[in-house]
Amino acid sequence: MNVLSPLEEILLVLAGLKYQLEPSLRTFKRYRHDQEAKASIANYLLVLVASFEREWQRFEGLGADPEVKRTLVVASPAIKRIRAWRGLHRLRSSMLAHGFRDKQGRLVNTGTLFGPGDAPTNFAGQLLLGELAVYAIATAICHHHTLRDCAFDKLSAAWPDEEPIACGIATMAEFDREIEAVRNEIFAEDPNLECCFSGRKNGT
Repeated sequence: MNVLSPLEEILLVLAGLKYQLEPSLRTFKRYRHDQEAKASIANYLLVLVASFEREWQRFEGLGADPEVKRTLVVASPAIKRIRAWRGLHRLRSSMLAHGFRDKQGRLVNTGTLFGPGDAPTNFAGQLLLGELAVYAIATAICHHHTLRDCAFDKLSAAWPDEEPIACGIATMAEFDREIEAVRNEIFAEDPNLECCFSGRKNGT
């Protein structure tokens, strides 16, 4: 049985996305001189922004409510800037979530996923999208904080507070042992791969 109204659900989802976006943005800025780190974080930001935009569409579906309508108006500058990039969902689906294939399973030329009207090609533009999403979410939370807090209370009462059971490896020493074991198994089947994996060619 659902204990939350549609608006309460949306506010909780938006709050959760903000909780993911903010540390990603801080980390991106902290490692702005590390190209590999920026690329990885930017990809994650684009996934989160696409998820945010889908959830915001649900929020817009409740726009008949005067308070929701007011929030939509106030946050509209950020939303318009995000939606200027019409290809974000295709980028997320084809490159970031589903391994370089489209909905029909065909290989996607990733170069066609970026560019004017599709998705920003530069890190600064990708960072901007994440910041804009946070601004829009913060607007919604500030305007509807009482309802958001009520939704948290309802969910806390309805769902048991469960800590995930620890599973998997926990230390780098375990990681090293696991990797070594798998490498040994692979190389036992094909010894030539040891040179390939290490970046050497023909044993040189």
